[in-house]
Parts: sequence; structure tokens; C-alpha cells
Amino acid sequence: MLNSFRGASPGWPRPQDPGSWKGYLIGVLDNDKTRMSLALLLHLLFNLPARAGEIPASGPLPDFDIELAASLIDQEHALLLDVRTREEFNQDHIQGAIFIPFQEFSQYLEEIARLTGGDKHRPIVLYCRTGRRAGLVKKVLLQEGYTMVTNLGGLKDWRRKYGG
Repeated sequence: MLNSFRGASPGWPRPQDPGSWKGYLIGVLDNDKTRMSLALLLHLLFNLPARAGEIPASGPLPDFDIELAASLIDQEHALLLDVRTREEFNQDHIQGAIFIPFQEFSQYLEEIARLTGGDKHRPIVLYCRTGRRAGLVKKVLLQEGYTMVTNLGGLKDWRRKYGG
């Protein structure tokens, strides 16, 4: 029945050696459409984004992922930076956050290098009020060679998820 099915479809690959599984596999992979489909499947399989809260194996860290930020802080001892104004920081901030003002951020690059121990692969979690300023700071840090930087978004997002 398998042979009659293969014979009925002109595009179905024909095995090199009809009696062997290896021959059949070679025949299947000899088809351009099959190779393209397999390549696409492998690409999608290995390049799917991480689920929320998971640390990606490679590439830049995603932004606005509260679970990821919490995981980096709790498990990876990430540097937590609040890039709002001094007034905003004094009103409320996440416990353990270090204040580095957005307006003067470039003046604090040496301080960040000291805080990370010079490790540009140490995770850094940024936040502000809405995520806009933290996003701009993330761009600067990436340009400076830091590889594990995420923008958790705004303090309100954190409070909505974790309270306090």
C-alpha cells in the first residue's frame, strides 16, 4: 500500500534503495520542499522566545517581563537600578534598588562598572516610572558592552505584580 501511495503522487520522494529505511530517508531528504520545511521547523524550534520569567539562553534579554526581572534579582543577584529622579526614588522604590538618575546617567558608567565588579555579563535590571527612561538607559548599557540588561518597565508594574 505504501508503494502504491508513493507512486500515486508525482512529488513524493522515491527511495534510493526501496528495501531500506536509510534509502527511504535519503529519498525524503533529497526533496527541496522537504529540506526547506525541515530547515524552517528547526529554525523555529531553536529560536522560539523564552516563556515569561525564563532567562533566554542567548541574545538580548526581553523587556517588560516582571517574572524575568524578579528571577534575575532573586536567583542571579542582578544589579537593580532605579533611573528615575531623586524625588521619585525618595517617595518609593523597590527594596534593594540603587538610585542612578537618568539625567546624569552617563556620569555613572564608572560606578556601574564598580558595582558589577567589571563583569559585563552580570545581569542588570532597570526600571523607572513607565519604562521609557529605563529603555534609553538599556540602549546605552548595551552599547557599553553589557549583555544581560532588561527593562522591567515601571515601578507601578512591579507593585501591581508584587505589591508593597
